Amino acid sequence: PESFNPGVQKKEELEEMMQDWFRNAKLGIFIHYGIYAVGDVSESWSFHNGNISYEDYMKQCEGFTASKFDAKKWAELFQKAGAQYVVMTAKHHDGVALFDTGYSDLSVVKKTPAARDLVKEYTAAMREAGLKVGLYYSLIDWSDPRYRTVYPEGMKKEDCLNDIYGSPAGKEEEPEKWQEFLEFNNHQLKELMSNYGTVDLLWFDGDWERSAAQWKMPEFREYLHTLNPNVVLNSRMQGYGDYETPEQGIPLYGPKGEWEFCTTINDSWGYRPSDNDYKSSGQIVRMFCDCITLGGRMLLDIGPKEDGTLEYRHDADAVSGVAAACAEDRKRIFQVLACGARAVLLHDARAVDAVRREVVGHGFGLRDILARPLTAGDDDRGGGVRVQIGERRVEPVAHRQRRRAAVDACAEHDDRAGVRVGVRARVAHDGDLKDREHDQPCAHEHAQHGAPHAVQPRE
Repeated sequence: PESFNPGVQKKEELEEMMQDWFRNAKLGIFIHYGIYAVGDVSESWSFHNGNISYEDYMKQCEGFTASKFDAKKWAELFQKAGAQYVVMTAKHHDGVALFDTGYSDLSVVKKTPAARDLVKEYTAAMREAGLKVGLYYSLIDWSDPRYRTVYPEGMKKEDCLNDIYGSPAGKEEEPEKWQEFLEFNNHQLKELMSNYGTVDLLWFDGDWERSAAQWKMPEFREYLHTLNPNVVLNSRMQGYGDYETPEQGIPLYGPKGEWEFCTTINDSWGYRPSDNDYKSSGQIVRMFCDCITLGGRMLLDIGPKEDGTLEYRHDADAVSGVAAACAEDRKRIFQVLACGARAVLLHDARAVDAVRREVVGHGFGLRDILARPLTAGDDDRGGGVRVQIGERRVEPVAHRQRRRAAVDACAEHDDRAGVRVGVRARVAHDGDLKDREHDQPCAHEHAQHGAPHAVQPRE
C-alpha cells in the first residue's frame, strides 16, 4: 500500500504549506552512500533478508574510508546537470549514521576509518552551490534493540517469529522501550535540523513497519515543524507527508498534488560493482520528460563508491546526460512540456500539434528522443512507458483489465490526473492524434520486466 493518504492531511493544507522551490523543482539527485558500498551487497536489506550475516555486514565498517570524498565536486556535477535539490542518506535501515551523533556510537565518525562527519561536508557544499539540501532518514533501525520491542499493529506473536530485526519475534512487547526509540529518532533529527544549517527537505523511509498511531505521526509532524516550519516532508510518514513518492515505475496518471518519481540508474540504490545493468542517458532523459508531462519531478539516484568517488562511466555520464538534454533552454522546455500535457488533457489537437512543432524544431537537444516513437525494441526499464506507434501491438487482456481498473480508480482525480503516460509520444508524433489506447501498454506491463508501476518503498 502507498504510504501517502490524502485523507489524513487535507489537500488544501498541503498546498498551503508546500514550498515554492519544491513546486518549481524538476530534477533532484538522490545519493545512497554508506558502508554497504564496501562489499557487493545491497544496503541494509542484504542482512535483513539473510543474504549475508549481520556480523559480516557490519564488518564493512572496517573498509569504509571516504578517502576521496569531495562534496564540492559532487555539487559541481549536480549543478551542471541542472538539479535544483539533492537528497543524501544520513542514516539507512542499518542504523549507521553518516553524521556525528551524540545518541549512538554507530556512525562512520566513530566506527570507520573515515572518521568524518560526511553530512556536515555534504550540506555545506550543496548549500554553497545554491542547491536545496535534503536528508534521507530511516525511521526504522534494525541495529537498535529498542526498535524491535513492539509488533506491527494488527500482527500477533506467531506471525512474527522470524522477524528478528523488526519485532520481538515471539517475545513480549516492551512499550517503554519503544517510546525510548521514538525519542531517540527525535533526538537524532534535532541534531540534523540544528547542527547543519537549514535542511530544506526530509526524505523518510521505513514507515510501513509500524502504523501512524505507533509512530505517533501527528505529533511527529508537528515536532519537525518546530525545528523548521518550512521543511518539506516526503510521503513516507503513514499519510502525514507533503507529497507522493512513486518508485522505480512512473505512474499511469499524475498523482494528486505534488509528487516525485525516484529511480536508480541501474538496478541498485547503493554502489554495487557487479550491477552493470545501467540505463542509458537517453532512457533517463525520456523518463525525465515523462515525469514533467505528468506534472511531477524526478529524483535520480546514484551510489558512490566507498571512497566517495562516482563511477564516471555510469553515474556521472547519466547525470550529465540530463544536463546535455536541457542545457540550451531548461526553463522553456519545462514550459513547453507542461503546455503539451494541458493540450492533450483538453483534447486540443491544434495546440498539441503546435507544441509538437516547437519541441521538435526548437533545438532543445531532445529531437531524437521526443520525435522518434518508442517501439517494442526500445528498452525503457523502469522508465517511460513503452509506446508503439505504427505497427499495432495488442495489449494482453490482463494488462488491459488492470489498466482500466487504474483508470477507474483515478476518475475523481484533479485535472492533471487526466494526462496520459503517452503524452510525450503523442505530442511528438506526426500522425493521427486520436487516443491510441490499444497501442499503449500500461505501466503495469513493466512488472514483467522487474519494474512494477508503483513499487512499495524498499530502497
